[in-house]
Amino acid sequence: MSVLLVGSSPEKITYCKSHSHPNWEIVIPIFGTGWVETPNGEKLNFNTSSVYCIPPGTEHITHSPDGLLDVYIHTDTLMLQTNSITMLQGNDLFKELGVLLLSAYLKKNEGWQGTMNATMELIVQLIYDILAENRENSLATRIRDYLLENISNTEISSESIAQHFGYNSDYLRRIFKEKYSTSPI
Repeated sequence: MSVLLVGSSPEKITYCKSHSHPNWEIVIPIFGTGWVETPNGEKLNFNTSSVYCIPPGTEHITHSPDGLLDVYIHTDTLMLQTNSITMLQGNDLFKELGVLLLSAYLKKNEGWQGTMNATMELIVQLIYDILAENRENSLATRIRDYLLENISNTEISSESIAQHFGYNSDYLRRIFKEKYSTSPI
């Protein structure tokens, strides 16, 4: 895992002017709430259970009325297929891993690079896991909406649903059941 820079806000910040970075930036709020916005007016709220990923070259502004303390990581390892900021709701594990990564980066004790690589792998894997879970939940919701729109269609079947969404019917049935505790049919 390639960690180019790890840092932290030196004090609570309420505003960070518009800027961008040449590589991916992962931001882990440690304290505070607020929002990050782009020049086109997109606003994404964050809290201490959030993590957000900013693609290379993406202008962004940070606002935190109560003051933000964060850990930020610059990397060329993250491979998200997006050109916009990705906001994820995680858990306290991101905070703990972010602080561990920052500590290893700043102290540079024996074995620090191994600690950084392992910690960064965990952070990236958590990001990918949350994104996969969100996609599955989104797909289950889209299936539910499709079923509601076609509730009077007596021809609907697992196979027709699978064909409509372009997935295997067993896979669709499994993610639908995980979210709604029943099969789509």
